[in-house]
Amino acid sequence: MWLGLFFFVFFGNQFNYYVYENEKNKLKAEYEHRMIHLEMQNLRSQMNPHFIFNILQGLQQVVLQNNPLKANKLLTSFARLMRQTLEQSRLSEIGLDEEVKTLENYLSLQQNRFVGAWEYEIDVAAALEDEPIRIPPMLLQPFVENAIEHGLRTKESGGLISICFFPTDDGSGLWAEVTDNGRGRAKTNTGTGEHQSLSTQITLERLALLKGKTSLEIIDLKDEQTHEPTGTMVRVLIPLRR
Repeated sequence: MWLGLFFFVFFGNQFNYYVYENEKNKLKAEYEHRMIHLEMQNLRSQMNPHFIFNILQGLQQVVLQNNPLKANKLLTSFARLMRQTLEQSRLSEIGLDEEVKTLENYLSLQQNRFVGAWEYEIDVAAALEDEPIRIPPMLLQPFVENAIEHGLRTKESGGLISICFFPTDDGSGLWAEVTDNGRGRAKTNTGTGEHQSLSTQITLERLALLKGKTSLEIIDLKDEQTHEPTGTMVRVLIPLRR
């Protein structure tokens, strides 16, 4: 009797363990599949054919102007950006320093299209500079693109894109902000643009799969006295990983 009870309990525990492990592996596989799907969607979103066409068109103009040094610089930057994008699309996270380098490369290429129209600045809080911070790759690029194509497109001078990274007050998360001093969403179609909507949705889904508190907020900036639009801020909260 006791032997039979022992085998019953033993095999019962083994069966429960098998079911538990099988369910855990199934959930892990579903999670990884979803992450891969979102990363591929994100890659397609980043590889915007309009951006690639515009860069190549700008490169063509430089070649026609017989400026081989500038053409070589642009071509090198473009090849580097394509390599960074393809490499990072296969990763679930990258170092914050790598994200900054990719953004700088992207912005410098875009500046060639709008010479003198706008400047950019990227600021990483001192508290993060010596920390091996890890974040999802290519998270901010869609919002930087929207700032250029919609917020600053009509500016001939004085435009500014500001990107900053700083820790939350409790140190558990990382704030990433993209701010432009363009004409704001009210005077553009960025609120309903298909590419922007897709990019925002992909970003929201990617954030939802991260462990920890996340958020995404798009803020319309206005003049305090006239209430006229003065730009747009995108604020993303990312769980801090070291």
